[in-house]
Amino acid sequence: MSKKNRLLSLWTIVKIIWDTNPLFIIFSIPQIFLKSITPIILIYIPKEVLELIENGIDYDIILKKVLILGVVLLLINFMNLYLKNKIDLHSNIFVKKIKKNIGTSSMKLNLYDLEDTEMQNRIQLANKASELTNSLIYIQNIIANIITIISLSYIAISLNYIFILLIFLTLSVKIYTVIVEYKHNIKIRNKLSENSRFVEYLFNISFYNNGTAKEMRLNNLQQWYYNKNKKYRNDMVNYQLKSFKLNAFHNILTEIVLSVQSLIVLLHLADLYINGLISIADVTLYFNTILTLTICLSTITNQFCNFNAQVLNVNDYVYLKNIVYSSINENETKIENRKINIEFDNVSFAYPNTDKFVLKNINLNIYNNEKLAFVGMNGAGKTTLVKLLCKFYKPTEGTIKINNIDIWNIDNNEYYKLISAVFQDFSNFAFSIKDNIIMSEVYNEQKLYDIINKLELQEVIAKLPNGIESFLTKQFSDEGIELSGGQIQKIAIARAIYKNTQVIILDEPTSSLDPLAESEIYDKFINISNNKTAIFISHRLAISSFVDRIIVFENGEIIEDGNHDKLMNLKGKYYEMYSKQSENYN
Repeated sequence: MSKKNRLLSLWTIVKIIWDTNPLFIIFSIPQIFLKSITPIILIYIPKEVLELIENGIDYDIILKKVLILGVVLLLINFMNLYLKNKIDLHSNIFVKKIKKNIGTSSMKLNLYDLEDTEMQNRIQLANKASELTNSLIYIQNIIANIITIISLSYIAISLNYIFILLIFLTLSVKIYTVIVEYKHNIKIRNKLSENSRFVEYLFNISFYNNGTAKEMRLNNLQQWYYNKNKKYRNDMVNYQLKSFKLNAFHNILTEIVLSVQSLIVLLHLADLYINGLISIADVTLYFNTILTLTICLSTITNQFCNFNAQVLNVNDYVYLKNIVYSSINENETKIENRKINIEFDNVSFAYPNTDKFVLKNINLNIYNNEKLAFVGMNGAGKTTLVKLLCKFYKPTEGTIKINNIDIWNIDNNEYYKLISAVFQDFSNFAFSIKDNIIMSEVYNEQKLYDIINKLELQEVIAKLPNGIESFLTKQFSDEGIELSGGQIQKIAIARAIYKNTQVIILDEPTSSLDPLAESEIYDKFINISNNKTAIFISHRLAISSFVDRIIVFENGEIIEDGNHDKLMNLKGKYYEMYSKQSENYN
C-alpha cells in the first residue's frame, strides 16, 4: 500500500470516527502524551534513585524524591485510567452506531446487489469496520512510541554502535514476521468471511426456522446437519489454527532474538561496570533504554500491520456505503398525481452474471385502477417482470415508467409508497398479528379491523389467547401460535391492503387455499382494491373472470393480451391452459 493511499485511508478512518462519535477522538488525543512520557519516566526513576543511594544522600531526601515521583506516576496512571474508560465507553457507542449504519445500508441495497455472493462477503467484512476505533488506537500508539523513541535516542546513540545494530536486527526480524502474517491474513480473509456466512446460516436455521426444524425431524437429518456444521466449523478452526501456528512461531522467534539481544547488552554493560566506566545507575538506564527502544520499534511495526488490516475493513465499509449512495436518486422526483399509469417500454432483462434473457422486448401499458392477471407456465417471466416493477432489479434494456417518469428517477421512499405486494416467498415476522399487519407504531384501529373482517380472519383471531396481540411462532412468546398456511397468507395479504397503496401486486396469493376459498378471496380482494391498480400472478386461472385484462407470458415474452372472452375466442395458449384446468375442476 502506497504512502498516499495509507494517508488517505487514515483520513477516511478519522473522518468516519469523527462523524460517528467525535468524543472518542477528543479523549484519545491527550492519552498520546501520557503514553509517550510514561516509559521515559519509568526509565529515569530507577536511575535517579540509584544515583542518590550511590552518592550517600540522606534517606529523608531520597524518600521525599521517591514519594514525589510516585505521586507523579500515580497521577499519570489515574489520568490514563480515566481516559481509557472514556475511550472504551465511546468506542462501544461507535461500534453500535457503525453496526446500525451497516444494517441500514444493507437494507437499502438493491436486491440484485444483495443477492450477489461477493457483496454478501463484503457486508460480512464491512462489519469489521466496527473495529475502526482500534485503528485510531494503533495510530495513537505509533505516535506515542515515536515520541518515546525520539526522547530516548540520544541515550542509545551515546552507547556502542553495536547496540544500535542489535536493535535493528531485532526490528528486522519483527518486520519480517509481521509482513508474513499480514500477507497470510489477506490470503484467508475472504475465506473466513465466506465460512462465517455459512456458519451463521446453519445457526439460524437450527434455531429460528420452524420449517427446517420439521424437515430435520421428519427426514432424520440431524446427523446430516451435524456433519454440515462440523465441516464448516472444522474449516474455521483449521484457518485459525494455521494463523495461530504462524503467530506462535513468529513470537518464539522474536523472543529468542530479543533474549539474545538482552544477553549481549547485559554482558557489555556488566563489563563496563566492572571496569569502572559506568555506574550501576547507568547500567539500569542503558539497559532499560535499549529494551524500551526495541519494544517501541517492535510495537510500531505491529501497529502498522494492524492498521493496514483495518484499512481493508474500512475500504469494504466505504464500498458498501458508496453502493447504497449510488442507488439513491438525488433528484428525489415525486409522483404528485395519484392516478397511476404504468408503461413497460421495450423492456428486456437478464439476471446478473448471465447473458440469458428471461424477458424479451416487453411492451405493456397498465392503466389507472386496472385489474390485470399475469398468467403462464413456470419460468415464463411473470414474477421477474413484477420484480422489475418493484425496483428489485434494473431492466437490462428499455425503461419502466410511471406517469411518463422512469421509475429509477423516483426516490425510493416515495416510490414504495405507491406499491405493495405479496410474493410467493412472502415472510411474516415472529411478532404479534397486529404488528405483522400494520408494521408501524401508529395505526388506525377501525381500518385494521375492517380489513380483518373482509378477509374473514376475525373468528380465527377471536379464538386466540391474546387475540390480535398473539405472537406468530413461539420464538418470542411461550403463547405464540401456529396458523394454517392459508391463514398466514391472509395476514400477508392484510398487510398489503393496510399499506393502502395505489398499486397492489399479488404473486400466487392463494396457493395455500382450496379453489372455493381462492375464488372467495379474489372476489373480496377485487372489492377491496376497487379504486386501485391490481396485478395478479397465478398459475390457476380462477382469477380470470375477476380481472379486466389477462396477459399471457411464454418464454419471457407476452404472447396474448385481452379479457377472458377475447382470449378464449383466440383459441391460443390461454384457451389451452383454461380448458385443461377446467377439466381438473369438473
